[in-house]
Amino acid sequence: MKECSKELSEPVIGCAIEVHHALGAVLLENTYEKCLAYELSMKDIPFNCSSANSDTVQEY
Repeated sequence: MKECSKELSEPVIGCAIEVHHALGAVLLENTYEKCLAYELSMKDIPFNCSSANSDTVQEY
């Protein structure tokens, strides 16, 4: 794996794991997407999201 890819993938996967641990595995995909967007924005990781934007993402 390229070093720049590893530098980005590890924090993104960490955010996804945090969301999964906080919410469990029983909610709809759009809920996880919004919460992941929140986590990524809190860690200043740039992203594009199909349904969540900075106006609708709130702390979970």
